[in-house]
Amino acid sequence: MEKMLYNPGEEIIESERLIMRRLRPDDYLAMAAWDMDERVYKYLMGSACKTPEEPLVWLPKKDPTSKINILMLVMDKEDGHAVGIYALNHVVDRDVWTLSYVNRYDDWGKGYTTEGMKAFMDHAVSVYGARSFEGECAKENTGSAMVLKKLGFVYDHSSSYSKNDGSVTFESDVYVLKIEKDGRIARRDRSIMHKEISMNITVRKINTEDHYNIECLTKKAFWNLNMPGCDEHYLVHRIWDEPDYVPGISLLGEAEGVIVGVILYTKCKVVTEHGDFPVLTFGPLCVDPEYQNKGIGGRLLVESMELAKQQDYKGILICGVPTYYPKFGFKTADTFGITMPDGTNFDAFMGYELQDNALSDHKGKFYEPQSLCCDIHDEEYMRQLEEFDKNYPYMEKKVLPGQWR
Repeated sequence: MEKMLYNPGEEIIESERLIMRRLRPDDYLAMAAWDMDERVYKYLMGSACKTPEEPLVWLPKKDPTSKINILMLVMDKEDGHAVGIYALNHVVDRDVWTLSYVNRYDDWGKGYTTEGMKAFMDHAVSVYGARSFEGECAKENTGSAMVLKKLGFVYDHSSSYSKNDGSVTFESDVYVLKIEKDGRIARRDRSIMHKEISMNITVRKINTEDHYNIECLTKKAFWNLNMPGCDEHYLVHRIWDEPDYVPGISLLGEAEGVIVGVILYTKCKVVTEHGDFPVLTFGPLCVDPEYQNKGIGGRLLVESMELAKQQDYKGILICGVPTYYPKFGFKTADTFGITMPDGTNFDAFMGYELQDNALSDHKGKFYEPQSLCCDIHDEEYMRQLEEFDKNYPYMEKKVLPGQWR
């Protein structure tokens, strides 16, 4: 990395792949990588610049030592290129820090925002005493909503905001995160979460006539979330005929006769030195976006796990959001000595023991049914997906921040 990127004594924040320093007026040329891109500014309050020099109108006015409005230039450690700008603004009268971020388009989908904002927020907690954070995003900007959820934010209320020129108004969701004095994320009381569940939600087993509606729900829940469009509804369609599908513990949630949530289980295995050990996995677990943040997904998970225990299944292994599942007792798979087939581990790979020591006594490598594996870079697979999707209501594909596939 070039030495010109930061000077000795500057306020520096580092993560695994990123390094951040305070924004300076001479950064305006680097900022052109995103400031002049309409795609980047779609959901931002400002508008894309017409010339690289436009930021010079406001950049020199920013206090580089401010402890209230902190603007950081984010750079890739490997080659030093500017990734974007991340900001934290202290709203003093409410003692809350609002976050915002912008990345150049070529760096979307790499997980930089989640990684960088986590390091930035940790820095704000330790250096500036931040204890409460708030983030807002357009309802249709599902990528940014996923970033906030991965950071540990929870939905608080709906709102709206407009672009500075008044050209567009977006319906939005506001998410919050509070930090305890010991640095832990403050979790909402579980009894409150359960009170949020609509009294009209019914949880039941899945019937054959539910299949198409579940596929429609899955498409709605995942569309443009992890990639432009999605393939999760195609995965669900294939699960129905999968020999390892477990209908006895797979469940759906209904609100006034309409399916609003689902969890599907399949059998998999851990290959140990003593042979194959059967375990479960689930996916998708999804909820209609209009019914999210009401505890429905958690209810489906808890009730299905209880059914799995009753039917003497031993353990569950998943790849899921690492800030969500631990509150239900999931631990990273390395806790049990279990890895992916290539021997790797990561925070999103987690397990839960349905029986005492069921996973920790069976160390090895985790394998899912090969028939359910997919590759969105495979042309034939994508052709089949496009053909399959014609059977479902049309939804526009969009490239959004936070997409990683």
